[in-house]
Order: sequence, then C-alpha cells, then structure tokens
Amino acid sequence: MPETAVSAVATHLTGPTGPVTRSSIPLYRAAVTSSAHAITAALHLRRTGLGAGKTHSLLFFCQGHHLADLGEPLFAEPIWAVAGGAHVDELDDSDTEPPTGELLATVDRVMARYGGLSAGELRTLIWASDPWQLAASRPDDPRIEWMWLQDWFGRAAHDPDEAPLLSSNQLTGLAERALNEPAGAGVPDSRDRIQARIDEARRRASRAP
Repeated sequence: MPETAVSAVATHLTGPTGPVTRSSIPLYRAAVTSSAHAITAALHLRRTGLGAGKTHSLLFFCQGHHLADLGEPLFAEPIWAVAGGAHVDELDDSDTEPPTGELLATVDRVMARYGGLSAGELRTLIWASDPWQLAASRPDDPRIEWMWLQDWFGRAAHDPDEAPLLSSNQLTGLAERALNEPAGAGVPDSRDRIQARIDEARRRASRAP
C-alpha cells in the first residue's frame, strides 16, 4: 500500500450492496491477461512524455472501462486511492507481452477519450468517482476494488449523467483538507474550484470521440 494513502472525505459511503466491511471486500480472482507494466508501455507509445501522475490516472480509466466492457480486469496490480488520485503498484517489474486485441482496443478507447485531459482534470474525475471515495473510506486498506470499478463504469457507460458529482459535504471536505496540506499537494484549494474542474473535465471527456 502506498504511503500517500488518504482517509475518507466522507464517512457515510457504502458499497454496491451496503456498508463496506472487511468480510465484503472481494478478492482479486478474475482472469488477467496483461499487466500494469505492459499497459503503461502501450500508453506511452500512444502519447510520449506522459508524467507519472497522468499515467496512473489513465491506468485507473483503462481498468474501469475494461471491467465494464468485458467483465474481467485488464491487469492484476491493485489500484490505491491516494491524495493524488490513483496509484498502481509495480509498474516497472513485469515481463508480460505487449497487449493485443481487445486489451489494446481498451487502451486506444481510453486514450481517445481521456488522453487530451490534463493530469489535474483526470485526478479530479477520479476524486469524484464512487470507487475512489469508497476506497478512501478505508484508511487501513484503501484499495480500489474491481467490483466497484465495474459497477461505476458500467453505469456511466449506459448513462454518462449517472456518474455522480461530489456532494456539498464531500466538496467542502476536500477543500478543508487542502487548506491543511503543504503547497503543491495537488488538491484544489476551494470548493468552487473543485466543482468547476469536475464539470470541465467531464465536459471535455464527453466531447472526445
């Protein structure tokens, strides 16, 4: 688990079938046909100069869309909810073959939709997602579970407006936390700015092919 894992911005969050408990956390059992390292390489082939933060964010969207579209994970490495959005372990330790077929198609779709967004816009979209909020509500184990990604991305695919905005309390919580963090921590510094960035990022993503 990364050291930058964060606590919840709201404590009332629930999972798809009720409150999150240790017994309800699913294990990563699904078949996996690639690795985060291989997907990262494919992302960098399609857009040179990707920074670490944007790479981790794009992996979050790759995993979510692949789970929603095909019902199985794209890579095995866990994704963690951190202050900077999402963090994927072990990007540089894999001998997995380059992705092909449906795996590569997922990468292409994600790059077409999200590749033009800034690292900050991607991070803001991740903060606004149910999976990030659910994981952040478990400070001892803020892993983003596959079932949450599949559910949330599946709903968003059928109705883009289904992806919920942060509530007033959640936006306020993010802004209050930002005031107590050192400069450059990556969290917007006002409630209005957070909401504006969510709106703008979603608008730009919806206009992509």
